[in-house]
Amino acid sequence: MDVRGSLGRVRTWVWLGLLGAAGTLGNYLIENGKLPDWLSGDAGTFTAKVLAALASFGSWFTAEVGIFRWQLILLCVVLFLVVSVLCFAFWNHFKNANNDDRDTSGLSSAELKLFSLVGRGANLGHSIDWDSFLSLGMPRIATEHALEQLYNRGLIDNDRLTRNFFHLTPRGRAYYLHLESLGKI
Repeated sequence: MDVRGSLGRVRTWVWLGLLGAAGTLGNYLIENGKLPDWLSGDAGTFTAKVLAALASFGSWFTAEVGIFRWQLILLCVVLFLVVSVLCFAFWNHFKNANNDDRDTSGLSSAELKLFSLVGRGANLGHSIDWDSFLSLGMPRIATEHALEQLYNRGLIDNDRLTRNFFHLTPRGRAYYLHLESLGKI
């Protein structure tokens, strides 16, 4: 039995019932200008007080102070939203700029060895395959793990047909040039 689905249907019917009752009460109030007799007494005076408070609150919004107060409040809300969106955009821009450095600066020594091998191979026009990686003397599992990390970071990719040859992605080429300019490769 789907409890969430059943509770959702019950909740929907309860809200529809309350909405129907409120609509009926509102219709009676509009047609007769007063609440039904069964709501007289304490409930009637309480309801009248609530309606009077709502009416005075509504008149506060429509009072004119150069411009209507609701227009002033709307202007403040719009300005707040614009400033919030601009702050979020700037924060997101700087966060992404920092993430680009953080994603690639944390390369392990094994990842850096393999990455530099692929980059040097690209510079010399050589195809880099498994044998090239294994010639570095690293264990096969460590090599596979480092290649997976480089692949997940979007720095290297492999040949689509045979999947035997590896090359730098555009992001990998940019990062390789960056490391080369710093003298780390």
